[in-house]
Amino acid sequence: MKIAILAHANHPIQEPYAGGLEMITALIVKALRKEGHQVDLFALGSSARNLAPVALNDPNYIWDLAELGTEAFNMNVASYYSLAFLKIKDGNYDLVHNNSLHYLPIILGNSLDIPFLTSFHTPMFPEISYALNALRSPQQYFSAVSKSLCKLYAEFGKCDVVYNGIDIDKWEFANNPSDYYFWYGRICPEKGTHTAIEAATKLGKKIYLAGPKSNMEYYINEVAPLINNQNVVYLGHLNQVEVNQWLKNARAMLFTSTWDEPYGLTIAESLASGTPVVSWNKGAAPEILTNKTGRVVAPFNMLEFQNALIEIEKLDRRDCRRRAIEFCSVEKMVNGYLDLYTRMLKPKNSLNLQEVC
Repeated sequence: MKIAILAHANHPIQEPYAGGLEMITALIVKALRKEGHQVDLFALGSSARNLAPVALNDPNYIWDLAELGTEAFNMNVASYYSLAFLKIKDGNYDLVHNNSLHYLPIILGNSLDIPFLTSFHTPMFPEISYALNALRSPQQYFSAVSKSLCKLYAEFGKCDVVYNGIDIDKWEFANNPSDYYFWYGRICPEKGTHTAIEAATKLGKKIYLAGPKSNMEYYINEVAPLINNQNVVYLGHLNQVEVNQWLKNARAMLFTSTWDEPYGLTIAESLASGTPVVSWNKGAAPEILTNKTGRVVAPFNMLEFQNALIEIEKLDRRDCRRRAIEFCSVEKMVNGYLDLYTRMLKPKNSLNLQEVC
């Protein structure tokens, strides 16, 4: 197949990844090419060269909301997606996989006469609902990264679940942890960084933190005052290899997202490293974790969270690794998309998308 993958306009697809979406986009491109498909990645020009992106802007151009201002940034984003569709229409593709999280591609997808798949990685923002209400093309299809997320889009039709995946081989397994906890992700209110620190310190445990300071006000007011470089240590924004070294040796990974996380890639990465996870019972966490690999506790019940951290020390870390291989691999994810692509390309009267919502 000849496939166009459309990345979003917010960040380049390169390490250290700004978030899970950038990593997933890179993995899909690499895995599909490995399977022998011709794949063009439409992305910012500053994306990783080994992904051979079809640049939708000058890589030296300033692409920053804070510097440009909202109006200028939005005009650039509109130009980005408009240029993408001009190139796609001239590209003789079999299908398009929209991984952008933006509403404009959904609207512009009405103009294509080839299958157009949009993968949902987040809850429905108002702009997305407006775009979905404007759907006219029978060639538009949808997937979501978890059952819990798919249910949010049920009113707009059928949706296939294709769980996210990670490159298991890039995550080293360790069976003899050190005596500390680990938390990583974007440091912002919705990730609940401060609650992870609270849980660890109340148990008298050391905790290491890693990730970009996505919300500086939150970091300064809620997180920085708790960092003492003895029991609470911030390691900075680490790349994948660096994260793995800290993650695989942790007794537990604390997953403290305060919102309904659509998937939770850090959970999958932790399991691949052999590290059990304690999470609030929100979003997709209960779809990924089992009783052998972690605990899912009532949202914001700190006592229950702390008790779970004590309980999971008895778990067999090899079960975590097995769960990652069986449920969280990039191969499983890509096979899910390939199955969906194949059904999208069948004659319309033979297509029967699975109703999962």
